[in-house]
Amino acid sequence: TFTVAVTNKYDAGVSIKDAPTSKTYGNANFNITAEKTCPDDTNGVWSWTSSDPAVLEIVSGADTSTVTVKVKKADATGATLTVSYTGDNYYDTAAATIKVDPKTLTAADLAFVDAAITKPYDGNTSSTATVKVLDSAKVNDGDTLPTVTGSAVYNSADVASATKVTFTTTESTSANYKVPAGLTKEQAATITKVNSSATPPTGKTGLKYTGSAQDLVEAGTASGGTMQYALSVDGSYSADIPTGTNAVSYTVYYKVVGDGNHNDMAAAEPINVTIGKADPSVTPPTGKTGLTYTGSARELITAGTTNGGEMQYKVGGGAYSTSIPTGTDATSYTVSYKVVGDSNYNDVEE
Repeated sequence: TFTVAVTNKYDAGVSIKDAPTSKTYGNANFNITAEKTCPDDTNGVWSWTSSDPAVLEIVSGADTSTVTVKVKKADATGATLTVSYTGDNYYDTAAATIKVDPKTLTAADLAFVDAAITKPYDGNTSSTATVKVLDSAKVNDGDTLPTVTGSAVYNSADVASATKVTFTTTESTSANYKVPAGLTKEQAATITKVNSSATPPTGKTGLKYTGSAQDLVEAGTASGGTMQYALSVDGSYSADIPTGTNAVSYTVYYKVVGDGNHNDMAAAEPINVTIGKADPSVTPPTGKTGLTYTGSARELITAGTTNGGEMQYKVGGGAYSTSIPTGTDATSYTVSYKVVGDSNYNDVEE
């Protein structure tokens, strides 16, 4: 007698039905079913294994044709699930490799870090506002979420029309999550006015009365508004350069009226400017000639003229008067004259 050992078994025809090629972190547990073409065999058993339980974990059904699998983490390589059917007469195995993609986040998973967004006016639409991923997007409490990258811009650079900030993401990832590029998140936002500034006007010097209005200052310049002037602290301000005509001292006040993006600049220290008196133009009187005694008072001169003040005369040591001096006796007379200035003209001494 002799014994014959048969070691090769028939092909059980095992295959995995409709196995996915990928899953996503955060997917619910899923089932995979294996099939065989052979009949049920004596002592036939199913057996499932995972090449990396840290990626895909078999949670139940490892000894049945249908297995339940849990996604544990994202992995570009994934894990291979292998199933075998072993009986006394039949044997076969099949495998499916499944990669796990990171969870792709949406705009609904994002929020601005600051509840109130504002900035002082700077002339551009850029914003430093930042966005984060909400904890509610986590699959597991201990997960690390990605840092959101991208840029934020206002809808306008101006105070009056800036109403919101829009953040647009660039791609960022963590181990199990991905923020794709191009997500947008909006939030109400404001821009506040900033202070205007100025180069002060300067008072003119050496002004003399001319009879016409003269500018009292060299214009200042304003940044962020319009410079205005007045001749009293509570006076009517205007962008026109203030003028003066009479020979007096003037006090010039100025301020900046801000534009839509700038605050007003309060009135600064006033500027004192003086228009000085002018020297009058004088045509001296002339003594009359050929006078002879008549017994009556006769004018001694032909009157002089002045364009400012009044001309006064006196004879000898007498008192000055605006009257033309006269004489009666046949003698020599000494006539003196001077100009008594007014508010705009200087005196001219004799």
